[in-house]
Amino acid sequence: MNKENLAMREIIPVGIIAHNEEEHIRETIESVLKQKLPASLVKEIYVVANACTDRTEHIVSEIAASNSEVNLISLPEKGKVSAIRKFIKFLNRMNEDLRDEDVQKKINKVVFLDADTIMIDNDVIEKLYLRLLDDENLTAVIANCVPECIFNRVRFFNANYHRALHLMKEKIGASYFRGMCYIIKLDIANLVNIPKEVVSDDVYLFYKLKGSYIYDWDIRVSYRITHSFANEVARHLGHRLMTLQMRELHKKGFLEPIYKEPVYQSSDRRDIYNVRKERTLLLKAWFELPARLKVYPIIFVLVRIFNLIRGLIIYKSMKSDQEISTRFWK
Repeated sequence: MNKENLAMREIIPVGIIAHNEEEHIRETIESVLKQKLPASLVKEIYVVANACTDRTEHIVSEIAASNSEVNLISLPEKGKVSAIRKFIKFLNRMNEDLRDEDVQKKINKVVFLDADTIMIDNDVIEKLYLRLLDDENLTAVIANCVPECIFNRVRFFNANYHRALHLMKEKIGASYFRGMCYIIKLDIANLVNIPKEVVSDDVYLFYKLKGSYIYDWDIRVSYRITHSFANEVARHLGHRLMTLQMRELHKKGFLEPIYKEPVYQSSDRRDIYNVRKERTLLLKAWFELPARLKVYPIIFVLVRIFNLIRGLIIYKSMKSDQEISTRFWK
């Protein structure tokens, strides 16, 4: 390809948000490097390492030394939202520094990927891009986040736990905003401007982009799961704390969707605003689970009830959003 054609290609930056991911970061980067794009697109990979104390940055630097597509952004402070905010500012500066004759290089869309998540198929970025491009009403497209246990036969407790929950979500076509892998228009990312006090990008974006994003079941990524159920309970408690934080912001009027009327129901399979219908579908999905997996959604409900109470007690004892953020990352 000649230089003129290369200059005309649209840049799709992929921001991999990483904190102490030495065990997974190489495989994640390799899954992005394997992505096949049409001639009109070119990817640039940025690993945004936030407060890493392990070998994550060293591994990324090694890969970057032999591959010009890979770049490292090192940040001293911990936190996914903080890393996302700084990466968006970085992209804005790239756009601002463009000369008039290079306006075709302006970045308009960005892909975010968690460092413990891999792109299963080689056309994930292309599918995300084309789906967003095909519908001007869309602000973001979320990939189908599949636990790694779906692709193997492992049977340890956490594997069956995630397997059961995923199969139920798949049955009902659950359409949540999951922050593991998504593409978003850069101007929309600037418009929603996730506050630094917020502990979770996906719950915040769920509220702000409600009715203008889709969860695409045909675009698959895989996330790792741990062997420790105690970690699952702690992770769920963290999600409970961030949900309580979002509800408080919603009461104060800070979470009004950017589109007052939903232009897209976020899923081809169901109306996400019909809670009664969702509960009916969940019950039906539970009955359709294999017998050996039926106990795990019940455990999930018990953990949820436990953390509803525990989270409310902890949340009420906290004095600031900064304290919530600190507790969440613990």
